[in-house]
Amino acid sequence: MKAGLFSKRKKQTDYEKIIHLNDDRINVLLLGNSGCGKSTLINAVLGREEAETGTGTAVTKNIEVYEDANLPFRMIDTVGYEYGLFKQYRIKNDLNRFSEESVRKKDVQKLIHIIWYCIDGTSKRIDQEAMNYISSVTKSWKGIPVIFVITKSYSETEIAENRRMAEEAVAVYNKKHRHNPINVQDVIPVVAKEYRVNETTVIPPSGLDTLLLRTNELTPKAKRLADEAIRSIDIKIKNDRANLIITTAAAASAAIGAVPIAVPDSTVLIPIQSRMIKELTKAYDLQEDELNRDISKKVLQIGATTIAGKAIVKALKQVPVLNVAASLVDAAVAGTVTFVLGKTSAMIFERVYTGEFDPLSMPVDEELKRIFDDLMPDITEQLTGFLEETKGSLTLNQIKDFFESLKS
Repeated sequence: MKAGLFSKRKKQTDYEKIIHLNDDRINVLLLGNSGCGKSTLINAVLGREEAETGTGTAVTKNIEVYEDANLPFRMIDTVGYEYGLFKQYRIKNDLNRFSEESVRKKDVQKLIHIIWYCIDGTSKRIDQEAMNYISSVTKSWKGIPVIFVITKSYSETEIAENRRMAEEAVAVYNKKHRHNPINVQDVIPVVAKEYRVNETTVIPPSGLDTLLLRTNELTPKAKRLADEAIRSIDIKIKNDRANLIITTAAAASAAIGAVPIAVPDSTVLIPIQSRMIKELTKAYDLQEDELNRDISKKVLQIGATTIAGKAIVKALKQVPVLNVAASLVDAAVAGTVTFVLGKTSAMIFERVYTGEFDPLSMPVDEELKRIFDDLMPDITEQLTGFLEETKGSLTLNQIKDFFESLKS
């Protein structure tokens, strides 16, 4: 039997291309409120005026990338988020798409390795809502190192107060969110541009060298964490695609099941299920080959058994309010079997893709049956609960909505 893309060596090589996209330079994401000094900081790092004129590479209306051949990192700037929920939501969506695109297109310029969270030192406050915002932005990049950059700290007293303010805000937040803390590595006061207090007093730039040195020190760790995040994002993209394929096939199967036909439903459903499994192999970047077809055949054999369908019918009969046409019961059964087959396929294909399961050396039949048997009771239980909520007024569209609700 030919192994094709399922051979261990090839599989690992393809996967390495996904999880090691880093080049020599890292990417630093800048967050902060409008007027906090991000543009001034960017210009100070670049050594020229660019940020105010918007001459960076525009990615979206909310994101620009700044880089220089002499810098060991790029800077990804976001517009000031303020505290407006709509604006925060829009920027977070842009950043999520930005992150997923970096992995999907293998674009090293769009990875995120470190965050500089810029705080106006004259504001004397760090709201916990702002901490929530940082956490939500870093959701895709778990554990990413964060440096709090306190801008406009013009005196030793201000520097000490702002540092204490930042450390207290982080401590309060992380105590409350122990399972998802913000990985703040340092608090660094910076005066990015000379500030004239009056005709005789000028405060020179300071702190920039410290910020750049600390960023450089965190780079190796940031790259390792980015590798882990890339893997997570890559799998999420594939799982999202797989869920869409599965729910579409389940809805199509339900529609078939709702139509009285003279031949067994399983015969009619096989083309839908076969196409679903074929699309799932593509979703996980697995080439169609002899071994792949063998796995698909085994999945379909599980679905062709009457045991699964009978188990669902038996469970549905226990629903006290269920009083609907037999065709709708058939629709629920057909859609559920297809859905569970799809989930079974997706779970095994994901593990093959990541190298966690090797069908050349592990018992495929046993593993497929184990996954299917684990999933079926849970999905059936959710289906019966859903039917109870409909209070007997079941429709085909409601059945389709049920499968949509199972995407996650």
